[in-house]
Amino acid sequence: MGGGFGGLGHALLQRNRATKYLNFDLPENLVVSAYYLGSLFPEKRIYLYDGDTNIQEKLDDYDIFLLPNFSIAQFSRQLIDIFVNTISLSEMDYASIVEYLRKINEVTKYYFYQENLLHNRMQYKYYPTNTFPELSNFKRIYKSPSRWPFFSVNSHCHVHSEELFINANIVT
Repeated sequence: MGGGFGGLGHALLQRNRATKYLNFDLPENLVVSAYYLGSLFPEKRIYLYDGDTNIQEKLDDYDIFLLPNFSIAQFSRQLIDIFVNTISLSEMDYASIVEYLRKINEVTKYYFYQENLLHNRMQYKYYPTNTFPELSNFKRIYKSPSRWPFFSVNSHCHVHSEELFINANIVT
């Protein structure tokens, strides 16, 4: 969620050509992702959201799905192997954070990685990760302040944390 211009998608698809990539983002970012990923992977079949309500039925027909953030509601249990969210949950209103995490908890099969606000030094109204509701299906296995200079513990603006969760049902 929040795949931006498609950089992470590019890295994942380049590393493993068999990867199926789903990007949930703001509609205007999806157009940029479509151009970027389409130019790098002309052989890939790209689905750019067109208002269809049966997206899940098309999973076998496309390699890359560029979907508006609200379309995550169409997906069912444990369909996504790895769910990544970077720098967007903390910027939402609290009710949206709760709803997205509920859905991420439901659709993610193995791992959830997030980088979101840890500490806010600028006093604007965003929510740090310690205010997020717990993910009932997941156990946190890693947490660290961000390594990115602008979001690190040395930042004068705000500090983000990187967190990795594993589905508790697969932990041995």
